[in-house]
Amino acid sequence: MNRSELFAYIKKTYQAEPEFLWKRYPDFCVFRHQHEGGPKDEKWFAFVGRIRSDKLGDSSGDGSGLTDILNVKADPDFINFIVGTPGYFPGYHMNKKGWLTVLLNGTVSDREIENLLSNSYDATAAGYRKKTVRTAVRDWIVPANPKYYDIVGAFEQEEEIVWKQAANMIVGDTCYMYTALPYSAVLYKCQVTETEIPYHDHTGPVKIDRLMKIKKLAEFNPSAFPLAKLKTYGVSYIRGPRSIPDRLKRDLETYLKKHPEARVKG
Repeated sequence: MNRSELFAYIKKTYQAEPEFLWKRYPDFCVFRHQHEGGPKDEKWFAFVGRIRSDKLGDSSGDGSGLTDILNVKADPDFINFIVGTPGYFPGYHMNKKGWLTVLLNGTVSDREIENLLSNSYDATAAGYRKKTVRTAVRDWIVPANPKYYDIVGAFEQEEEIVWKQAANMIVGDTCYMYTALPYSAVLYKCQVTETEIPYHDHTGPVKIDRLMKIKKLAEFNPSAFPLAKLKTYGVSYIRGPRSIPDRLKRDLETYLKKHPEARVKG
């Protein structure tokens, strides 16, 4: 996705136009929340700029040494997780704990940019503004700790189980379940089949406010995608549900095509 394609997508999806606020920097602009019939919300959900590639420590860009970037609000854990993956950098000229910079040169897929914008839009929405409901399904890596819940034993008994719901998961999302020690590997591909199941428990080590149902679609050999291999995709640790890098998603699906026995029958 390039700059013009991004502008068109934001206008269509969020009804927001670019605001060029700095005469000294004519290639810098922001996008804000829009209120129907009322004033603009002053919070930005996206920043677009054109900067020298070397300011990011990046060698890409056009012949002039410039590259287009997108800044989005993101979860700090996700920023720590994704920075270092090609196309992702700490927020340029913004709080690096809460903002992420993404290259607009094709390195990061259109779908991932759309997901990042959706999350940024929700994260920056005013408290009185109802958040938009995501309709496009997403792919996630989700951690499972056998110390707290025996997911392996549960899936041996049932193909569909309940799981702690992440705030922004919807029915149809895909979860690749990374299972901690003694496995330390991606073990399952699952699909979210139900969300918003009422449940409240803050007494144990895992605080739960609601549940969802996930259905096992396939099972990976623990040796196929261990943590050591995940690190080669930029996945160094998994503390919570995370968007999955495109390259890792492709390789997971390639594995399943080569090993049809891994898929759940029926």
